[in-house]
Amino acid sequence: MEAEPKSVDLFIKQLKEELGVQASIIEQSAVVAKILIDSASLLIKFYNSLHFNVKHVEEPFRGLRQIHIDEDLFLERNKVIMARLGAALGLAHRIYARSTNLVRINKEEALSFQKEHHLQVPLPGKYRYGLLCGEVLMAIAVFSGGRKMRDTAPEYRSFELLRCCNRSGYLVVGGLSKLLKGLVNAYQPGDIMTYIDRDWSSGANYEKLGFRSEGFVPPQHFMVNVTDHIRYHVGRADQPMDPSVSRLWVENLGSIKMRQVL
Repeated sequence: MEAEPKSVDLFIKQLKEELGVQASIIEQSAVVAKILIDSASLLIKFYNSLHFNVKHVEEPFRGLRQIHIDEDLFLERNKVIMARLGAALGLAHRIYARSTNLVRINKEEALSFQKEHHLQVPLPGKYRYGLLCGEVLMAIAVFSGGRKMRDTAPEYRSFELLRCCNRSGYLVVGGLSKLLKGLVNAYQPGDIMTYIDRDWSSGANYEKLGFRSEGFVPPQHFMVNVTDHIRYHVGRADQPMDPSVSRLWVENLGSIKMRQVL
């Protein structure tokens, strides 16, 4: 009987067939495969998170940009993973923010969009903005309410950008800037802060918009149900996990805390 294809082999096949990208494994262990995409100067680390406990590690490698992908997310959120890689490789369909309309969206619209197009847990936030191209929602940003800060003027408020994403397969050029301006014009924040996922980004795009790093946030720890591929945040009381199920742990790279002072 022919052996079932490994997830990493399916991943490389999908890169070629869906994105037209040639990729090769340059180093491999039981836990992780290092996949090089020469044409994009990109190194992808593919972790076998359904077979081993996994800790993401960032190692300098020829000065290449690195992206870290776990097997469970590749299988469970395949469409989003491939769309984000397509955007990272410059293969997404590009539209310009000036051709979109900035609108307020409701909680249900924001949550639905995140479930379809964002990798992380959807959040409702307090203030929600979207960019419409015709009648199609192309990008959203979800913000917290304003928070008072120590040692600032009484009217000073800090807002958090909780979630931001494009429709899968598309990139709205200038979209994040336009979404941020929607909040700024409405509520005049003293600053906007956010957390950047280090598995995917160095924060360079945010630096171009005036955000500055305030340091690293420690890695997050998850438990993965190896049967249904569902992730559980360790320590979250609202996400109980049956202790009898087979599970492994995953530790990501953590985040970068960034802030834009206005």
